[in-house]
Amino acid sequence: MKKYISVVYAFIIVFMSLFPLNAHALDFDPCYVELEWSNAPKHTAYIDILVKMDTDDENYVDFTVPPKKLAEKYIENGTSKYRYESLPIGRNSEIAQLNDDGWVSLSLHHKSSGSITIQDNAVFCLNCCIDEDGIKQNSDILSCSIFTISKDYGRFKCAYVDEQGNVLGITDKSKKILAKASYAVIADGDDLTFRVFEFLPIKLIILIVISAAALLVLLVKKIVNKINYIRRCLK
Repeated sequence: MKKYISVVYAFIIVFMSLFPLNAHALDFDPCYVELEWSNAPKHTAYIDILVKMDTDDENYVDFTVPPKKLAEKYIENGTSKYRYESLPIGRNSEIAQLNDDGWVSLSLHHKSSGSITIQDNAVFCLNCCIDEDGIKQNSDILSCSIFTISKDYGRFKCAYVDEQGNVLGITDKSKKILAKASYAVIADGDDLTFRVFEFLPIKLIILIVISAAALLVLLVKKIVNKINYIRRCLK
């Protein structure tokens, strides 16, 4: 059996030399989600993630904080500083009042929401706060990530929203894709994609599958040879 395992090890070494895995992996924080959109209705200022959440859900709150737009970036004592302005969106805005068959705004109604910030595109963050130093994690808030949101509430939708909080349109339910890129929710017209960072490189997955298959074949071969040997001894 040892010689069979040695063959598998040799195969793994050859595979890794031909298709080397990265020595270090990218690491993106699942508490930060990029919001991207195209083919959007006219006057769209940002997109907001919608989840199917009941008002009696333990995570539901009546209103969190409005989206913030970068108004100014400046240098102070050699350090980049930011000035944000809140959009005129409140409790009575259409996006805050939206309840489309149970679908509500994640950023405005989940207790861990740290708001949406709008620059060239937009970023939604959980467990975070926004000040002149930019977006940063808030350790005082119970940890939450887009993973736990996805696990708790399933697939997403997105609303196209203007600067006054009017809902201009709603996408279909999201489909998930894996990629070596940051976490993102990407709207394209009616279509919505939830992009998840691929923790396990695809080449490593292939390697594991092939190695497991090779070991299984060798094990079966060993068992068959043993059975044949026993049969010959009994004759």
